[in-house]
Amino acid sequence: MIESHRKVSITENDQAIFFKRTHNSIEFTSHGRVSSTYIDVIDDGSYRFKASIAEITTFDHVRSLEDFSYSLLKIYRYKEPTRHFRRSYLRLDQDDFQALINAQIFWSRTAFGLFINQLPKITQIKFIVKLAELEPKVLLQVVGYNRIWQVLRDFIKEEYVAAAKIFIEMRQQVEKLEKAPIQQLRFAQLYLSSDDPHDVPNSVSKQESLFAKFIQLTSANEYQKDLLEELDGKMEQEQSTERKFEDTFRGRPWPVQMM
Repeated sequence: MIESHRKVSITENDQAIFFKRTHNSIEFTSHGRVSSTYIDVIDDGSYRFKASIAEITTFDHVRSLEDFSYSLLKIYRYKEPTRHFRRSYLRLDQDDFQALINAQIFWSRTAFGLFINQLPKITQIKFIVKLAELEPKVLLQVVGYNRIWQVLRDFIKEEYVAAAKIFIEMRQQVEKLEKAPIQQLRFAQLYLSSDDPHDVPNSVSKQESLFAKFIQLTSANEYQKDLLEELDGKMEQEQSTERKFEDTFRGRPWPVQMM
């Protein structure tokens, strides 16, 4: 049963997806069909809208909004996707509804969006220039996300893998110094792609820790796959879904939020 004291654009036979708010996310839990709607008129002239739900099906696993942020047409605040679900009731595009029902993720757009939005603004611009040089037609929005992701993946490896290895070596060398504790030693002039020259540089220890995690995620071993290659594998497995999503998002802006 759905109840509301305001007008709700819900009609009989509408399909509904139910979600719940957690501490900092949205989780989609089940779906059903609106079997009937009616309005109770209150004595003071106000009314209460009611809708009955039938054929309720609980998802075999909860679908988190974070996983689908780059696969839903409704989302454009990629760093705060929950802002699109502030209301208790809202209408979804049919493509968004099907993506959630079928647990379909636009892997190439998701990979692109997640990585590009973690880069500093100056690095984002550097990538976009490089992409335009390699794929001039991207400006006409005729280049698919699979190709855009390939260029970004290679760009990340070129920009960060070498730097990560240097910082790890730097940490090892700094640890040999006895002049200052590693956690207090800072570079006076070295900034890692910082857009704000007034930022206080992170400690060597902190930077090395971040880079070490990056190397771990992007290095294959007997226990895990290279994260970038694993994403490529997802796109390969879901080629038909990727093509469908490409059609759905054709002409839509890139999911880039400049930092």
